[in-house]
Amino acid sequence: MEVWLEIKMFIKEIAVIFVITYFVIGPILNYYRVGFDDSDSDELGERSNLIVYTDYKTGLQYISSTKSDLHTRLNIDGTHMKKEN
Repeated sequence: MEVWLEIKMFIKEIAVIFVITYFVIGPILNYYRVGFDDSDSDELGERSNLIVYTDYKTGLQYISSTKSDLHTRLNIDGTHMKKEN
């Protein structure tokens, strides 16, 4: 019986940690733009859910999301975007 009590207490502790992380620490990190990059919206404070990859030999950039393949990142004129040094 003591084992089940310990398991219940452990689950409650994990739930409290999750709630604190999700509802307290997450908004603080978003407020200070931790983890934001130049593909995210500063005006709206929202993330684009895109990941920007840079080929450090050429400086060319590529984007992907959790649900897509790797694609070239293009400038507004259709040329391949290159990271400036």
